[in-house]
Amino acid sequence: MGLTEKGKQGILRLFGKHEIDAWNFLFEWHKQKISVDTMPAIAITKEQIEDFEKAHRISLFHDRKHKDCAFAGNEKCYLIPKGCQKDDNEEGCGCWLIDFAPTEVAILQSMNKTHKDCQKFLKYIFRYYHKLPSYMIKASVLKHLENCTGSSSEQNCTLDILKYISKCLDGANLPDPFLSKRNIFGWKEVDLFRTLSPTKTAIIFENHSRFVGLLLQIIQKMTQVNITVYNNSGTSPRPFSTSELRIIEWSMPLRPTNDGVDINDFMDEIEPELKEFISQKKWTTITELRDLTRPYLKDLRWGPIEYFKDTQRKVAQQEQNLNVLL
Repeated sequence: MGLTEKGKQGILRLFGKHEIDAWNFLFEWHKQKISVDTMPAIAITKEQIEDFEKAHRISLFHDRKHKDCAFAGNEKCYLIPKGCQKDDNEEGCGCWLIDFAPTEVAILQSMNKTHKDCQKFLKYIFRYYHKLPSYMIKASVLKHLENCTGSSSEQNCTLDILKYISKCLDGANLPDPFLSKRNIFGWKEVDLFRTLSPTKTAIIFENHSRFVGLLLQIIQKMTQVNITVYNNSGTSPRPFSTSELRIIEWSMPLRPTNDGVDINDFMDEIEPELKEFISQKKWTTITELRDLTRPYLKDLRWGPIEYFKDTQRKVAQQEQNLNVLL
């Protein structure tokens, strides 16, 4: 005997409010340890989504093109119990997230080598050196694929993706690849931002924005000038061709706390005055918080980055063959 309609709705509300943590599976494949997070999900067909849109007289997608793309090769999406916010008792808001993971995976797997290399490079730099989440790169790559003809170079595509990421961080708004009016930052980071004060959240966005802006500046200069960068980590420095974007690792590693100004110490230093500034303003979303604090934070000397730049200039004085990419 199946559940009644009322029973089904009750289960949806229950799962939405009492969110289920992801189940993690760890296994070894070809001597590589692989960790996989799994979540319960309910399959929803394209027809059901369209019936919902008609019933509520709304459009969930950016446009028809994005809707068709979201269901290309897979006429369904998935609902997962992941709310957009939690209260102090860790209870969810009751929302369910519409997820198009199978479609996203299919699109990324069908990319050409240039785009796959761009994604690998950015994931490495962001996760290893600056601990930025990989979902931000995935969403930005999907955005880039909408307009790229496939004839651009690895450098140009990387710059285009970085410019988009920089723009999203600067505005604290990362649009969903398919759905309209959904800021990925608004729900992906809910667990992190809920435990932080608005002041710390504002500082984190400014810090991420500045470091991505610096990375963009460095790669732009690398593609504009013919330079040779040396790897001085070993006993015998050796030159690298700037045609390979991985050269950035040796030229200027973007490690925020690399024997320099720790971001947490810097945050403690500027937090009191920023907290007072925010207390006098009104805001409701992360984007609004970013909009009102951006002008204030832009005028501050950013310790972690300034220390990083000063260090690079000192190295350049000692190594006359090096070019400073600042």
